[in-house]
Amino acid sequence: MVNTKDVLFYIDKYDKKLQSHFFEDWDFNRFPFVLLMPDGSLSTYGVRPNVIEIGPTSGNLRLMLSIYKGMARHIGITKLRTFTTRNPRAYAKLSGATLVDSIKTRGQPTEYIFELEV
Repeated sequence: MVNTKDVLFYIDKYDKKLQSHFFEDWDFNRFPFVLLMPDGSLSTYGVRPNVIEIGPTSGNLRLMLSIYKGMARHIGITKLRTFTTRNPRAYAKLSGATLVDSIKTRGQPTEYIFELEV
């Protein structure tokens, strides 16, 4: 059973690491679901017709990606899409995903879009 204190720990960890706020970054329309792990770590996601999109996440990303891959295979989806505002090279190495696009604001990338085949 998940302890509320542990969930709050991971939300605080996200806020400090990204210098942002988890609940402000979480777009409920894009990512209406939450993957909640027994240790309190969490990841938001949305299911589209051909892709699972993964939103704000705090915890063991590799473990969560393996769970998302299993979910995708189970429902017949062949692709995961993730997003980051951090170093895209480091994120690619961590996630094993491929950078496919970026969203720019005032000419500077503000969000990098990655995809991972299942």
